[in-house]
Amino acid sequence: MSEAVRDRRILGVAEVDLPREKLERLVPEALSDEGLLALLLKTGYEGRNVLEVSRAILQSHRPGELLDLQGLTGIKRIRRAKGAGLVAGFEFARRALKLGMGIAPSISHPCDAVGLLADIKDRRKERFVAIFLNARNQMICREEVS
Repeated sequence: MSEAVRDRRILGVAEVDLPREKLERLVPEALSDEGLLALLLKTGYEGRNVLEVSRAILQSHRPGELLDLQGLTGIKRIRRAKGAGLVAGFEFARRALKLGMGIAPSISHPCDAVGLLADIKDRRKERFVAIFLNARNQMICREEVS
């Protein structure tokens, strides 16, 4: 893609600051939420580049709304196909966090458990969650008691 086309689509954002290029140079953790969502959305729409669209979505919607197909398809220019792809990506990430992708997380401090409870942080009702550990402080299982 020529530089002129790229500048028109991203409105003068330096190439090193573009999410895809930043991901190639660094690690996924280096990207902002806005950049990650921009990579998932892939395109903006007339008058707004993908970074502006992702910023607007994150500012105007609660995280829980972005996990639901109906919530996503209510956002301007996100239709069923793109919404379904986003929901599938978010669900895959949720499952990966829950399962640890085959790696049992080690918990030696209460702060280590916070990431394992990310799925309940936006719930309106209080939850009681038990995290069971082995002798090496690795998670065996996680159960939502109430």
